[in-house]
Amino acid sequence: MLRERITTSIPLVLLALVAFLWPGWPGAVVFAVLCCAFLVVGARELFAMTDALGFPGRPGLVGGLGCALVVIAMPWGGPAVRLSLVNPFSALAALVIVLLLIALFFDVFRRGPSREAILNALVSVGGFVYLCWTLSFVAKLYFIEGTGSTGRVLTAFLIVGTKLADVGAFAVGTAGAKRPGGNHQLVPSLSPKKSWEGLAGGTVASVLCTLTFLAVAGRHLQVAQVNVIGFWSAVVLGVLFSVVGLIGDLAESALKRASGTKDSGRLPGLGGALDVLDSLIFVAPIFYCYVQLMAMLQ
Repeated sequence: MLRERITTSIPLVLLALVAFLWPGWPGAVVFAVLCCAFLVVGARELFAMTDALGFPGRPGLVGGLGCALVVIAMPWGGPAVRLSLVNPFSALAALVIVLLLIALFFDVFRRGPSREAILNALVSVGGFVYLCWTLSFVAKLYFIEGTGSTGRVLTAFLIVGTKLADVGAFAVGTAGAKRPGGNHQLVPSLSPKKSWEGLAGGTVASVLCTLTFLAVAGRHLQVAQVNVIGFWSAVVLGVLFSVVGLIGDLAESALKRASGTKDSGRLPGLGGALDVLDSLIFVAPIFYCYVQLMAMLQ
């Protein structure tokens, strides 16, 4: 299991390093392609689970429009435009959602107002919002100041802080399970292995990560020459990454348990794309909105 996880993770980590370390448009294009690949595969996994529950969706349409959100987020305008209150890219993102609704309900009109057609439309919209709209904020954050380093550092701050919370929770939870009496379960009906001890360990790991980022790359944690992260905000964000990331993890666990699915996909050692993305789903839009507010209010 560990060997499979390492083998699968190595190419993904290498691609991520290229996306974050290759300056300018080349790295940006690699990042956009990675985002699109995860959204397309994630949409297929999500609707495979809803289909198993009797709620079919439109993975091709949803994944394709998710990719459109990533392309819209790319730096076609300058940073000043992207940080303004009147942001044309937000309008284009809204247009994508409207196009999704039109496409889905056109299908309802074509097939007639059947139960299956209505369910297909509603589940597809829900899946789009749950997966594609929320995770499009990762791309919006990466491109918040064009192809420069600021968005890349902020995105790394988000991803590494959230994922280290997963690692810390797993390490502490595994160690605690070996003690007499074991751990105190968090939500046994959804994920019996999740524990309060693991949550505490994940929170400590995430806070240490965010503070380390602040110490090492603090000068890059600026948007429009405004410091958006200080000591106490780094601590609060570390806690938020851990707690909200866990909620995202549990939400996906609920889907998997209801549909009788062990892993969302077939990535050896990692499960599936959704298993990789779940902890970022709710964290990404919250952190992006925080960064935008700090940049505009100061």
